[in-house]
Amino acid sequence: MMKIVRPIVSKLPLTISSLNSAMGFSQLRSLSLSKGRCVEGSLAAIFIAILLTACGENTTTEKIVEVASGGTEIVESVKDLPKCTKDNQGEQALVKGESSVRVCVDGKWFATKESAKDTVFLAGDTVVVAGDTVYLNGGDFSCTTKELKDGSGIKIVCNGDSIGVVLNGAKGDKGDAGADGKNGTDGKNGVGCSIAAQTDSSATIKCGDKSMTLNLRTGGAVVDTTSSDTLELDSEKVAISLDSLAGYSQKGPFLTGSRVYLYELTDGRTLKQTNGNFTSEITSDDGRYKFNSRNLVSQYALLVVDGKYRNEITGQPTNTSIQLQAYTNMLMRKSANVNLLTHLEKERVYYLVTKEKMTVRAAKRQAQAEILAAFHIDASQIKAESEDLDVFGKTDADAALLAISILLQRDSSETELSVLLTNMANDLAEDGTWDNAAKKAEIADWVATIDSNVSTSKSKLATFRSNVKGWGLGGGNVPDFEKFVRRFWSEQLGLGVCGSDSVRVGLVKHVPNKDSKKYYATSYTDAANKIRFICDDASLYRWRAATDIEKDTLGWGAGDFDGEVRKGQINSSVYYIYAMSKKAWRYATTLEKDTYKKTCSEDGTLFSGNVTDTVYVCDNGKFRMANSTEISYGKGCTSHNSGELYIPHKQYSYYKCSAKGWEYDFENLNVGTLTYGGKTYKTIGIKTQNWMAENLNYEVEGQSFCYKNEPDSCAKYGRLYTWAAAVGKTEEECGKEKTCGLTGTVRGICPEGWHLPSSSEWNTLYSAMGSSPYAMQAKGVANWPDATDAYGFSALPVGYYENGYFPEVGKRAYFWSATEVNIYYANNWCLAADFASLSGGFHKIYGSSIRCVMD
Repeated sequence: MMKIVRPIVSKLPLTISSLNSAMGFSQLRSLSLSKGRCVEGSLAAIFIAILLTACGENTTTEKIVEVASGGTEIVESVKDLPKCTKDNQGEQALVKGESSVRVCVDGKWFATKESAKDTVFLAGDTVVVAGDTVYLNGGDFSCTTKELKDGSGIKIVCNGDSIGVVLNGAKGDKGDAGADGKNGTDGKNGVGCSIAAQTDSSATIKCGDKSMTLNLRTGGAVVDTTSSDTLELDSEKVAISLDSLAGYSQKGPFLTGSRVYLYELTDGRTLKQTNGNFTSEITSDDGRYKFNSRNLVSQYALLVVDGKYRNEITGQPTNTSIQLQAYTNMLMRKSANVNLLTHLEKERVYYLVTKEKMTVRAAKRQAQAEILAAFHIDASQIKAESEDLDVFGKTDADAALLAISILLQRDSSETELSVLLTNMANDLAEDGTWDNAAKKAEIADWVATIDSNVSTSKSKLATFRSNVKGWGLGGGNVPDFEKFVRRFWSEQLGLGVCGSDSVRVGLVKHVPNKDSKKYYATSYTDAANKIRFICDDASLYRWRAATDIEKDTLGWGAGDFDGEVRKGQINSSVYYIYAMSKKAWRYATTLEKDTYKKTCSEDGTLFSGNVTDTVYVCDNGKFRMANSTEISYGKGCTSHNSGELYIPHKQYSYYKCSAKGWEYDFENLNVGTLTYGGKTYKTIGIKTQNWMAENLNYEVEGQSFCYKNEPDSCAKYGRLYTWAAAVGKTEEECGKEKTCGLTGTVRGICPEGWHLPSSSEWNTLYSAMGSSPYAMQAKGVANWPDATDAYGFSALPVGYYENGYFPEVGKRAYFWSATEVNIYYANNWCLAADFASLSGGFHKIYGSSIRCVMD
């Protein structure tokens, strides 16, 4: 009944069916094959040629006698089948008891599979034969005819891919009898076939006065894997006359002067280049190119663009060129854009076509879907093909292209981008997956940083939009790319799509993707990385960096009571308080977190903070921060203890609580007594020190002196001592030209528990008195008329002793310090009428007064 010719290229599984019976033709004529040209036969036979036949130049002439459905040969058993030979190849027969038709192929009778529908796999699409109608599984097909290069027939092309060939015998010099009953030597025999009519859902193929309808709708099919027959189809070279081919070259748009190359391909099965190559260039700012009319050997071509482009990230032209490529089928289009998607899918398309034997169109569809999936874009949303996409377009497909362009560009150089594109295309080639999880996470980290307020208060996606719009191209339109950019980084980092059923607005999450170098956290409360993201705006699919309060109080709900303070879940150093009035958590003040659960019951009591080193005082039933004086004195001054006298810890003076806080009380001096050597001395507390308020009068023979050597003078003014006597040493030990080398506190001649003051202790005393010489001076001294003796130190101008003389009596007072200067001198405190200071050095053999200070 039918002839299967095995020419050259792709091998596809075929279920052979009894097409004649199914089509119901009662009177069929013969079909002849001659040097690749098929002359008139039945419509069924012609249609078999459409679907199944590819005639090659080496095909020998064979005759097939077709049996009408009413007269198909019927035999009793398999053994009664006639011998299957070259002469009856293609004949059909029925064996009693079998419901399927037997077909003679290659010397054997094959039984077709018993099925409600017989199926043929053809170029990636399923053809279902039923009755007079052929259904193609795949949907939204558009078919046309193209004349074969040698004029011997037409190719039926649906959506750019050939589904078969009808050979019309125009050059049938060896053809059998044609329509006029004569031999085809005149080359006019046979009928031509064409698509007579076409709608969105069907196409009518007309051959002479016969016609058949192709219903281009989706139809299910069962694949027959049991047949031992194999059909090989050739992809004929269809000579086409290209009126023009134009399009846009975009990363951002390529700059004027960029070169565009068109490389012819031999066919849609090998994608090999021919010698026919053409060159054009971009002549407008929007990256548009155009190739004028050309005669081409095939409808398939490779487009290559090489040049500089506009960068969406910087908004500026690049300094270095890149190269983008695209496979295209020129039967399908007069316009083909070259962009990142066409470039990324090229290696994958080549693999699918040459290794998996898919059609170019099917391969491009699959590659596009796989690339989109790598960016978490649902391919079902993208209706256009990659060559139709435009970064200035208005569709979701255009937006997806711009989003991918921004994601891959990032802040990288053109060289880095080219390397990334090459690696990615190679990675996708064999299995259609982008396996570089680290690179994807790196890109996601980058866009998360610039989009989510981690490093900027405003998303930089707005800047990228402004850059593209600012070019003033494409009518100023910029598609809604942001949602695809955000979907990528949020899904890649493991957050999910903000606003989806599983991710409500307000949800706060950590990044679980271990490949993220910036944001990965082992768990929500992992403080090693404290950044968390919150689903902020469902309409914009936007996540942003969560604030401390958003991430630290997640899931807490209402506090147990008003004023409850809790430590942050992630930021353990941050505290929050529940405000019942607002029914919400807010940041706790230092006072709130430091005094949480403390009781203010006794005014003036000091408390250290729970969290910080701040000190608080209980004042009128409430806590407040203590001032430095209160902290120093260890007690608060409040309205509760106003007027109270208090000697603070490590202090020797009385302080009074007033409206100004604790103040030194000059009216209540801390006066005491000290008995030493049979004599009683008055003492005075002056802030942090407790001093003798009288000069020492303890005799050291040969080393202490009374003014004018009168005992009454010693009782009034005390004695004058050499420095050796003052430090408790002999003159031989620490006198003139002797180095004593004393260290630490020097008791010297002072009573136990007291010591000779060092130079620094004299300075401390003077500072405590407000650095006023008058505050040190006793009142009633003629030469000290401004004396106040405010602190009770009561110094008298005794002068000093020198070799039997008493200079400066009535004018100055001199007091030893324990600080040695050298072998001759020691420091001495000098108090005059209008100044007081530490001397640079006072002779050790001179005599000075002594005031001891308590240890």
